[in-house]
Amino acid sequence: MKIYWSAFYSLFLLLALAGCGAEQFGTTPQSTSNQSNPLQVYQQASCSGHTLIKPAVDILYVVDNSQSNYWISGSVKTGIQNTISSISNQFDYRVIGTPLLETSGGNDDYQILPKDPTSLPGSIPSTKVLTSASQFTFFSNIVSGQPEAGLRRVQEFIADHQSDGLFRQNAYLFIVLVSNGRDTEVESAQNTGTVQNVSVFNARKAGLLNLKTYLQ
Repeated sequence: MKIYWSAFYSLFLLLALAGCGAEQFGTTPQSTSNQSNPLQVYQQASCSGHTLIKPAVDILYVVDNSQSNYWISGSVKTGIQNTISSISNQFDYRVIGTPLLETSGGNDDYQILPKDPTSLPGSIPSTKVLTSASQFTFFSNIVSGQPEAGLRRVQEFIADHQSDGLFRQNAYLFIVLVSNGRDTEVESAQNTGTVQNVSVFNARKAGLLNLKTYLQ
């Protein structure tokens, strides 16, 4: 009888072991997942209402119209117009051209190429307003028999237009003097070499450094 009970208990134990799930005798598998924070995009709109203020620039070309300008090379003459054409539109420019030697038109002999023609005052005749650099008539209106006093010419031209709005008080002023000769007022050629009139030169220099005081 003992044998039978032993067999019975053994069979019961085997059945009990067989009925146990794996989770009762081992570590229960766990599924873990780590999630990073959602991608955050930071955007900032700046200067959405900004306005570009274009610097005002006045450029005066005083160009040799004496008989000697025949000897100024064609590449130089073309280069002047190309330089004007290349001025950036980021500037509120006015390009003004006038001859070195006064013609019969005096200080009214000039042409102007503005960035914005509507900004010009009514005192400037429309016949003087250009729309492209190629329209400048540099090196024309040939004059002979006059001394080439370039520094004086610049001063007198600007002074004569101090109140008609051709030049602007708040603008940067650039002066380009084109000539193949010497300024005969401040220096002259003699047998002993070049002679400079220092007092005249210093007076012209002081005047050039204070050109803006002419403008209203």
